[in-house]
Amino acid sequence: MSYKYSILIPTYNRRHLLEKTILSVTNQSYENFELIISDSGSEDNTWDFISNLNHPKIKVFKPKKTLTEVENFEFILEKASGEWISILGDDDGLAPNFFESVDEVINKFPDVSAISAKAGYYYHENVEDLYGNRVVAYNYISNKIKKKNSKLNLFLCILGLKNKNDVPALYTTGIIKRSLIENIKKKSDNKFFHSIIEDYYSIVAILFETNFFVRIEKPIFWIGSSSSSSGKGLVIYENNKTVDKYLHISKMVSEKLHKVGISSIYFLEAIYKHPYISNFWKSDLIHKIALVFAFIDIKKRKDTNRIKIKMSIAEILGLILSEIKKLEISKINFYSNIYLLKTFFLFKSVFEYLIKINYFLRKKINKKCIVINSTDRKKYSDIPTCNIIISKIIKNN
Repeated sequence: MSYKYSILIPTYNRRHLLEKTILSVTNQSYENFELIISDSGSEDNTWDFISNLNHPKIKVFKPKKTLTEVENFEFILEKASGEWISILGDDDGLAPNFFESVDEVINKFPDVSAISAKAGYYYHENVEDLYGNRVVAYNYISNKIKKKNSKLNLFLCILGLKNKNDVPALYTTGIIKRSLIENIKKKSDNKFFHSIIEDYYSIVAILFETNFFVRIEKPIFWIGSSSSSSGKGLVIYENNKTVDKYLHISKMVSEKLHKVGISSIYFLEAIYKHPYISNFWKSDLIHKIALVFAFIDIKKRKDTNRIKIKMSIAEILGLILSEIKKLEISKINFYSNIYLLKTFFLFKSVFEYLIKINYFLRKKINKKCIVINSTDRKKYSDIPTCNIIISKIIKNN
């Protein structure tokens, strides 16, 4: 049977979260999809659980050997048969009416091959050290669907004026056409991923290969934050020691700086690892811009809670300046670019403030808006429960 959509969930040792992620998919009132789950050597009871699932839409796989996260992503991608594909984190989820919302985009823009969508945020237990007591943030303010320039948005991501959730990835918040994935693989030694930071690499590959993407402002995904999320530590680097050489961190980027957790450095490393991207993106100019944003990003951080590696703010800033020195860029040039980018950030802040005012007015005027920001874990106990609540609100509206 051919499917329109393939939802892929690579998993490892997260049985307690995986069940809710699966329910967010199977509870959708849509027929033409498949759900594929790959368990890469879990040591809890994940395999026992998924191997006993009895659902016509679910297919489960267990690789012959334990795979790293990026290897499992590549493995599960091979199993998809749908026309459109999204890889879903095993602590993430689909929001209500996911497939119908994507159908609407495809019908409106039949030549689209990459879609980016807004998400709601769900904070699982034991992440209070990073996010406080918040549990759910779901803001359905707009139904806007708009075409965006791919190369411009990649440039804005490196500048830090856009973030990874604003653009399409082959991961939660992105839905990618199978033909685009195959085209990228054909040009990339039959591999889609060439970096251990899968989401950032997929963004670079997709934006470089396309002229435009479509952005959905309605939240149709859930981004889950959990205590075992790969973004919380250095496990991914430990696993990197066992992967094939083509996945090793680019020597053009400082591994220590990469471990800090700065978006522009992730983008930069992904660009250097891309096998056929144009020379402009690998130029000293792009490298410098990435370091400029990295400096601004670290400078404004008030604590080190979200810094993965054990380094002080001053040490990281010194590391960035040492990378600038390697590029033979003068400090005057570097700091002038910092002030220029800060000016753009100022304009961005004003623009975002105006958007917040607009959202506030919309909430007051438009009763169909759905805004949930809560610390009530009893009421919003998990993602499927949130979906039930939201679906009821939509129905009553």
